[in-house]
Amino acid sequence: PYTTLFRSDVFIAGGFTPNNDGNNDRIYPILAGISSFSYFKIYNRWGNLVHQSSSTDPAQGWDGRYKGMDQPADTYTWVVEAVGNNGKSIRKSGSLILIR
Repeated sequence: PYTTLFRSDVFIAGGFTPNNDGNNDRIYPILAGISSFSYFKIYNRWGNLVHQSSSTDPAQGWDGRYKGMDQPADTYTWVVEAVGNNGKSIRKSGSLILIR
């Protein structure tokens, strides 16, 4: 089938600006060729989990807040896990920049 021509992957933007202007206010996973999505986690520089979701709905993405408080402009680490349409597990990590 044609779906085997496409690579399964999860993409995360390199940064976002949660200032409620309607542009790039949340960061969330973008899926390509994924059959199931497990989680998207974001950690601050001290290793504290500041966001966790098993949803790919942009409205459920991280809004730059933790326990109701705006988090500082900084670099954060993310981890995702999913399963591709080919049945292979995908685990990725990286960093993103919260811009204020």
